[in-house]
Order: sequence, then structure tokens, then C-alpha cells
Amino acid sequence: MSEAISITSAHTEALTADTRAAIIQVCRSAHQEDDFLHLFSYIPSGGLHVLASRAHVVVSHAVATTRWLQPKATWMVWCKSTMELSLRTKNRRQIWGLVSRSTTRN
Repeated sequence: MSEAISITSAHTEALTADTRAAIIQVCRSAHQEDDFLHLFSYIPSGGLHVLASRAHVVVSHAVATTRWLQPKATWMVWCKSTMELSLRTKNRRQIWGLVSRSTTRN
């Protein structure tokens, strides 16, 4: 029987160095993009991260952040909230099913 998937969440500021490294690894693997090495310089604070893990290995990561815009000499303006989702290739079908079920519940 395969190991159960556990779901945890944390704000960017609460993530340990090991957790950040695991997030970067799963994002690079899922998107085949080395720019994820800089993820935490793009989101230094304020993000809400949701992690799916199996046997203490991160297999999925999602982050929600708020973006702000401040044109020169004007007020700061809220632009949008963004969410990024990364799934390890071999776990995509199982994780996506879990996410789909949890987001359709009332």
C-alpha cells in the first residue's frame, strides 16, 4: 500500500531552509525551469504555501501571493492575487485528483 499524502500550509516567513529547498526542487522538476532557484527572492515574504508530501517528501507545491503596483509618485495599488501550482510528474494524476476533490467541496 502506498504512503498517504499529507497536506500542510505555511507562510513564506515560516518555511525552513530544507522546506524551501524541497519546494524549489519540486517546482524545477515540474516546470523544467531553473529560474525557480530564485523563487524566494521573488516571494521573500507574504506568500501562503500549501505542500503535499508523501513519506516526508514534497510532491506538490502551491503558493498564493498578492501583487502590488506603485507607479512613480502615486499610491500603492493592489493588482491581483496569483497562485502557482507544481506537481511532481509521477504524482500528478493522484495529487490533481486530491486537489480537484478538495476544491469542489462546500
